[in-house]
Amino acid sequence: MLEEKIHLFDELEDWGQTTVQSLVEGYDLPCELIASGGIHSPLDIVKCLALGASAVGMSGEFLHLIRPQDSLPTAIQTVNDWKNQLKNIYTLLGRFKNRSITPNRHHSPKHHRPLVQRPPNRLDNLRK
Repeated sequence: MLEEKIHLFDELEDWGQTTVQSLVEGYDLPCELIASGGIHSPLDIVKCLALGASAVGMSGEFLHLIRPQDSLPTAIQTVNDWKNQLKNIYTLLGRFKNRSITPNRHHSPKHHRPLVQRPPNRLDNLRK
């Protein structure tokens, strides 16, 4: 019976969108975007910010560090390592603040050089 219930929802395995797909489709919306889900590295954080997220939320990576061995010190060390890696990535990109990576989607100043070009929105074709 339990196995039957598990298979009942197999079709929902790939339901939904990735974080990147959600950021791309939400790029033109007049609201703040928070990226969450599927964030596994400092580079993922930077990519989400570059795609227009105003904040990045994550927990899974750190919960997986804490749960097996109850290793809070390992999780704290990982957070510190990620902070250093973020600084290195910002330096490689020539950016020194989170806001210089995140495009201002609604009021983009002329001096702002976007990190990435806005990808076409799948909804653009429907609006024509």
